[in-house]
Amino acid sequence: MRRYWVVFLLIGLLAGVGCSSAPIDYSQAKADKPGSTFLILGLWNVFSKGLLDVTNELNEEGHHARTISGSQWRDIGDRIIKADRAGELRRPLVLGGHSLGADKALKLAAKLQDAGITVDYIVLLDATNPPMVPGNVKQCHNIFLSHPKTDWIPAFRGIPVETENPETELINFDVRSAEAGPLSDIDFNHFDIESDPDIQALMVDLIRAQVSGKPDVAAIFPAKVKQQSN
Repeated sequence: MRRYWVVFLLIGLLAGVGCSSAPIDYSQAKADKPGSTFLILGLWNVFSKGLLDVTNELNEEGHHARTISGSQWRDIGDRIIKADRAGELRRPLVLGGHSLGADKALKLAAKLQDAGITVDYIVLLDATNPPMVPGNVKQCHNIFLSHPKTDWIPAFRGIPVETENPETELINFDVRSAEAGPLSDIDFNHFDIESDPDIQALMVDLIRAQVSGKPDVAAIFPAKVKQQSN
């Protein structure tokens, strides 16, 4: 039985070799729909399947949007770097994720910062233990569900994020706050927040606005939320 596990491991390792050389596939995106969106799944790729609904809706509109596993963030970073250097990266560049996937979206942004690449927009959902938003990020919206009694535990939570660069436009949006309006009627938790239809609609609206060149945050977020920027 042990031999079979070794074989499976080798197959997995060989399958990953050379992945970063593959270009970003824009063949399914419409020519008049700009942008490149990458959303990263959370722990074990199990608890973030609702992100697929977000990318599917964007794809149906003709945008390029992909949901990737948490283990792929370095590979996607290599592909983005390669596309940027070849002049093939379709902007705006949008990153995001749920739970640990949100944390890794920030790590991906940091990798791109090391390569001298700007990230136009990041949308985070219930980041659990996030690093600071790197200085190469133009705008970041962090949507999270606070748990005041247990947020000191660095797991299965959502918390505010901070930026390295004061010029990064940041909104920390706690859906438990009164300013959240209808979203404050909570019937979800950390494990299924990304499957809530209202949260999904908010993410789609935010990403669509970014890739369409119309990031009117005031028209998307509840009125008071815009005052929570960094």
